[in-house]
Amino acid sequence: MTPKDKVAPRIIGVSFDGTGFVLALASMADDDAVLAFRLRNRQFLAPFEPLRDDGYYTLDGVTRHLAQQAQMMAESRSVNWLIWDKDCHQVIGVINFSNIIPMPFNA
Repeated sequence: MTPKDKVAPRIIGVSFDGTGFVLALASMADDDAVLAFRLRNRQFLAPFEPLRDDGYYTLDGVTRHLAQQAQMMAESRSVNWLIWDKDCHQVIGVINFSNIIPMPFNA
């Protein structure tokens, strides 16, 4: 494990503190931790995810993806969470709700 793999969760906005984990909204500041998660889980998740080019597994790719997610969250079109392990301070999972369409009465 490299020092970049151990990044304390940056709790920004809403978070939930569970037994052994913290669920927190993803932010641009989480780029190193998200990259470490992607690299650790690349082979394991490959059968369950779409085909990814090598750029997805770079810091630039993570930064672009987090920026897109931040824009969609600002527009209330998605909510993106990171699951942080409390003990080792690593991202151990992600939860994404996307394609959110506000009801007409929310206008």
